Amino acid sequence: MFVRVIVRIVRFIYKILWIVLLLIALLNFGIVIKHLYKPQQTETTMEGSTWFLVLCTTLVPSERRNIVHNNTMHNWRTLGSDILPVLFLSDEFKNVRETFIRNGWKVFAIEHSSSDGTPILRHFFSVIHRKYQSKYIGYANADILFTSDLRSSLNLIDKQRQAIPNENVIFISGCRFDIENITSKDISSYDKILQIKEDSKKHPPSGQDYFITDFNYPWGGIPDVVVGKHKIDNWLLINAIENSHTAIDASVGITAVHQTVDLGSWESGKMNSNSSDHLYNENLLQSAFGPIYFASGNLNCLPLYMTHTYGKKEIVLIERTLYPEYCMRQQVFRDFIEKERKNAEKQRKERERREQSMFTMSKIKTTRSSVPIKHIYIKPKNNEENNEPVEQRLLTPNPNYKCRLCFLELTQLRDIIQNVCKQN
Repeated sequence: MFVRVIVRIVRFIYKILWIVLLLIALLNFGIVIKHLYKPQQTETTMEGSTWFLVLCTTLVPSERRNIVHNNTMHNWRTLGSDILPVLFLSDEFKNVRETFIRNGWKVFAIEHSSSDGTPILRHFFSVIHRKYQSKYIGYANADILFTSDLRSSLNLIDKQRQAIPNENVIFISGCRFDIENITSKDISSYDKILQIKEDSKKHPPSGQDYFITDFNYPWGGIPDVVVGKHKIDNWLLINAIENSHTAIDASVGITAVHQTVDLGSWESGKMNSNSSDHLYNENLLQSAFGPIYFASGNLNCLPLYMTHTYGKKEIVLIERTLYPEYCMRQQVFRDFIEKERKNAEKQRKERERREQSMFTMSKIKTTRSSVPIKHIYIKPKNNEENNEPVEQRLLTPNPNYKCRLCFLELTQLRDIIQNVCKQN
């Protein structure tokens, strides 16, 4: 009897072990299936929790600019393991797409563009917001090279973030340094790029080729300006200034070397096309916002800027106290436009008030005037049989009625003339 009980207990334990092992096997199988059939979701989650900066660009592949695009492809991938380079490319360039993917880039198709095929900037950031989570997002032209000071300058801004109001978003741009005939050997290290910068020509502060913002910057509210065409850079600066964003001139902190080849990645491929309009952005913006003084979108107009300390030992972020005169012109434009808008609104309301009063005015009573009546005697011609004078009465105009009786007076005068004509 005792042996039978022991055997039953052993069998029960054996079944329990089998059930536990089966559950463990099923759990492991589910984990494997999840990794096999949902790789994109896992990748997005990991990326969303690690990226410091997502930096995007776009380009039109051409033989003349192959070396430029290859330099940029390798340079951006070395900026840091937490800086993700993203390329927006037309579907027709499959070989270029594969090349960038093999070199660690993320590549997406261009979903929205103007009538001549030029990409609309704000849709780049819409894709980035859907795909990733990061502290900073940015755009730079495909011919711009950076160094490690990109990361150190953004870290400097992070340290100063306590002094920035919480509701403010950050906008960063800077000057570029133009150099021609750059080779792959010239960008093999950051030191060589910095050396090239010293020998290159500094571009005027009126032109910018990169824009970096924090993740919450309102890119969705930007008009449909396109990349690579005039005035997009100036207006973005004006927009940041007028909306009181924390706008920073990082020219001293961030090295941006421009590989000069031709007019630019998109302009060089589209300028000779009949459908291209290099004033597209300017016309679009001024039709939406009225006159714009684009010179106010200058790096010297940004309220914060980076500079060296004494002896150039380190870089600091300080507030600008002196502004060039042209920085104030856009505000003058805005004040003038606002004044004209208010005047037009005032005139519109006055016109509507007058029209409304005309409809609501009580009807005029056709009463005779109380002023004395003048008599007019018209003597007919001598050859007429009836020689008796004809008497017609004409009401004297009443000054109080002004123009309201003009029609009545003219009617009476018409009747008098008709009677005279019948008798003569």
